[in-house]
Amino acid sequence: VKMDFSTSERALSSLLRRQPSITHPEILSVTKHLLENYHRQNGTSAATTTTPTPTPPPRDPEKENDGDDYESSVISLLALGQSDRWEALAVGLHLSVEHLTPSLLPGDKTLYPEGPRVPSLTEEKNVEENRRRPTTSSSPPAAADPPSISSSSSSFFTTNLLPILLSNLEHPEPRVRTLVAKTINAHSLSSSTSTTWKEERIPLYNAITTSLFNHLESGRGGTTTAAVDDTTGWRALETSLNSLAAFFAGCHYHFSSPDDAPSCEQLAHTLLPPPNGPSELVSLVRAVEQCCVDHVNRHVRAAGLNVMGRIISCPPLPAAYVHSLPVLRDALTRILEVGLADNWSQVRMAASLLCRTVMVACG
Repeated sequence: VKMDFSTSERALSSLLRRQPSITHPEILSVTKHLLENYHRQNGTSAATTTTPTPTPPPRDPEKENDGDDYESSVISLLALGQSDRWEALAVGLHLSVEHLTPSLLPGDKTLYPEGPRVPSLTEEKNVEENRRRPTTSSSPPAAADPPSISSSSSSFFTTNLLPILLSNLEHPEPRVRTLVAKTINAHSLSSSTSTTWKEERIPLYNAITTSLFNHLESGRGGTTTAAVDDTTGWRALETSLNSLAAFFAGCHYHFSSPDDAPSCEQLAHTLLPPPNGPSELVSLVRAVEQCCVDHVNRHVRAAGLNVMGRIISCPPLPAAYVHSLPVLRDALTRILEVGLADNWSQVRMAASLLCRTVMVACG
């Protein structure tokens, strides 16, 4: 039985039906409890949930016996999954994303355009609206007003999810790594005003970039030996890039002075958590450029293009930054020139999306 992460109910049910069977008694007990909780909250039963809903309804703590009990059960599933079966860990991460998302993203949610093997990264609707809003040359687009994260969700993330994400960023199972990226995305879209939120982003950024640079340095399989093809995986490099794209979804800061000339320092302050500065930004952009242009693996090239699109669109950069800042202009010129002529349609599609993002940013 394949794991199904289309809805929370499907994820929990497929965990119980998984072959080879889950035999850990605590995993089975927690999973059954969460599944019963799901049916009770939604007024359904196992017999009536044969068809998944496109967007499952948000959790309503008032319909649950105890809101803390739900979080405790999810945490238990995550902990058990780390020590036993990856499937339990993946389901726990999926439930964590669903738990955070309703409180972070009320209303309609826009999915980031995706190609093969690129995870769905939820994007704020008002970010896209701000990016499309006409602007003058003297002022950049207004930064989006992010929804506020509740104190309980913040505590849930800081105390329980953050250590799990940091320890599983390079998990051997790619589905776990993809869910880690989705959880980072949910956290990134939470709040740009909370001091706790900003502090949480520092270890996330450090872990993601450390993994990225280590993979680029060591090559495939932990060695400098080149890959024999460009279709198979490249350890955690692709999902590290997807996690970086998810991280940049939280860049909601206003530019400090719209009238100032574009500066690498100001852009670094906008995109990166402290104490990172211009030198770190230049190194990061060059690393992403290497992934987009020089890397042999097509999935890595497509993921790198996704990251560059996030850098341009979150936050919506003023046209002056795209035109005049050498670190961006030179990288984008080479990336688009090579990406749009790539042999793989997957990469050309990602390059086309990046090209559109650049054109919109330039007005």
